[in-house]
Amino acid sequence: MAALPILKAGCCWHVGEGSSIKVQADKWLPNHPTNKILHSANEDVEDWLVSDLIDLEMHWWRRELITTIFHREDAEAICQIPLSHRRVADSIIWLHARSGGYSIKTGYHVARRVLKHEDWAESSGRSDMQKVWQALWRLKVPNRIKIFGWRLCHGILPTWVNLARRRIIRECENVCPTCAQFSETEFHVLRECLVAQDIWARSRIKLQKCHLGQQDMIQLIHYLLNRLDIEDVELFLVQAWVVWNKRNSVMHGGSVKEPSWLNRRAVEYLEEFKQAQEHLTIPMRQAEENVWRPPPHPFFKLNFDAAIFMESNSSGFGAVIWNEQGKVMAAMAAKGPPVSSSEEAETLVCRKALEFAVDVGFSELVVEGDNVNVMRAVSSSSMNLS
Repeated sequence: MAALPILKAGCCWHVGEGSSIKVQADKWLPNHPTNKILHSANEDVEDWLVSDLIDLEMHWWRRELITTIFHREDAEAICQIPLSHRRVADSIIWLHARSGGYSIKTGYHVARRVLKHEDWAESSGRSDMQKVWQALWRLKVPNRIKIFGWRLCHGILPTWVNLARRRIIRECENVCPTCAQFSETEFHVLRECLVAQDIWARSRIKLQKCHLGQQDMIQLIHYLLNRLDIEDVELFLVQAWVVWNKRNSVMHGGSVKEPSWLNRRAVEYLEEFKQAQEHLTIPMRQAEENVWRPPPHPFFKLNFDAAIFMESNSSGFGAVIWNEQGKVMAAMAAKGPPVSSSEEAETLVCRKALEFAVDVGFSELVVEGDNVNVMRAVSSSSMNLS
């Protein structure tokens, strides 16, 4: 029974038919903060099942119903979940493994996180923690910054104190390498350290003038969310990320940058990202570049690829079937749904491409895509729960 909170923290429903999953109460949104519906719905959905949101004959989401009832963020998270074209049962997956299967290693990390934050959650309440997660999720910053913020709030950055806790270094070695005065916690290296204070003193976010009184980063972020404009919170998180990278650079023998340069770099980085979000289409990165080769006789080769269009919150699919002479035998292109990752887009286009090949009469196929993880999963004989 002691392991039950850990399993609950790491597990999530994988949507099949949706008849076993409660819309409001259960964890079933894999790429959403808390994995649950975050906002109040326009109707009472307490007794609803996820199957009520699915057209079970067509095997797609009832988008008009979903966008009418749920907050935009929740609706987008729901509609991004791919549905099987077959009637499959709902299943429970482990969120912290790519395959969806539980492992002792990932279970250990989740256990440490749960135990570390149990006391804080009891004293501060679930609502405060949830507000922080919601706010971090909505920030218009690169995903790497959001992940940094998530790790920061969970206390899992590799500071000297955390490394000493894990017995990677000795307890006496946990002193901040930058100022050499105090133990290096996340809060110290990003807020209390004299070097960090020098950086914040030159920032438009004047942390040193605030009477904070917080003792850890999640309390500090919660404090700032209630007192700063959202743009300043975004800049704070980017600057914290820059401070952390500065610390890592110095640790590995890099040069020490001036505080004014670090602040300017944070502002420029954030501006560049926002401009790119407004004006650029960001294509999928190829996992690896290979020289294309025609298929051996008597096979045909099926190539597929996906693209993500950030400005329209959508994706695009394409597939080509070739013969042994390299001649195109069939091709298709289609608009895809919003996706949360390149891997999800590649998985969806793989399914779409195989369906297309069967529909146009090709069965002897060599299948080739550029996402290593997707191709490995397709080729594997073991079940992938994700």
